[in-house]
Amino acid sequence: MLMSLYLLFCFEFYNITNLQSWLNQIVNIADMYIDISN
Repeated sequence: MLMSLYLLFCFEFYNITNLQSWLNQIVNIADMYIDISN
């Protein structure tokens, strides 16, 4: 039981860090488009 909770926590943490890097990439791409359009 405890092990499955631990694995679930690690999986969720991995997803959250993945999401943050994904959002950072989107922000970087948006900044590039803004620079191009100006």
